[in-house]
Amino acid sequence: MTLPEKRHFGYLHGDEDYDFLSEQLDPVGILERAKASYPEFNPYANPWLNWQDQGNQGSCQGHSLSHAFQVCLVQEYALQAVFSRAAAYYISQEFDGIKGDRGSTLSGGQKAAASGICLEKEWPYPSRYNPNKPASANEKLNFKMPGSKRVTDAGLAFDLLHAGCCIATGVAWNSDFEKPVCDKYRNRRGGGHSTLLYGIDESTGHAVHWNSWKNWQNNGRNLWTKRFLDSIMKLDRYSVFVCYDSTQLEVPKDFAERI
Repeated sequence: MTLPEKRHFGYLHGDEDYDFLSEQLDPVGILERAKASYPEFNPYANPWLNWQDQGNQGSCQGHSLSHAFQVCLVQEYALQAVFSRAAAYYISQEFDGIKGDRGSTLSGGQKAAASGICLEKEWPYPSRYNPNKPASANEKLNFKMPGSKRVTDAGLAFDLLHAGCCIATGVAWNSDFEKPVCDKYRNRRGGGHSTLLYGIDESTGHAVHWNSWKNWQNNGRNLWTKRFLDSIMKLDRYSVFVCYDSTQLEVPKDFAERI
């Protein structure tokens, strides 16, 4: 590890619902529906994208999912909102059938996205593991993304990122990820971790990668080359990558007032 602080993982490939992952939408269809242009924004800066830290919980998948909602809202409506990391994590665990602060799966995240999450202020992220849902949040879990797809081709993944989509990752984290630009993956097993690919760095053409660890790399971000992503997909049979498309985002009628 490159930081003295304790690392919190939480992607559970052993509990992944691979049959569900394979039944999702055709990614080519997502690409065809994606808009040709989106609001221009700096992928490294606020207020467009407000990244949050996972603290001492194994909620990395919940963080990548809640931030996927944030990216899709920016892309579709040019509006910024912070989505509930607690809802994204704990509802995913409900679908996974997981109890305790052990983490969650990307398929559980897909199911949570389809069923609905809410805003951060409507279900705040607790300092310690607490899956109890506030009663006031019950009627507010109506931001949804019912369409998502597992992506297994690096070229297609980069095409989707160019089109404005974002991709949640589930990987075996090791030292190959601990660089400003990740270019070589050597298949050394590590802790299960979920992060988010959400854009293309214009100066390099690499994918912008966000991690829910405080003070990590460039404000929680580094870059992945296409070769790096391709090697993970080929060498790590447990890795999972799920595309979220802003055209699939469903918002309640009062969403503008709520954010």
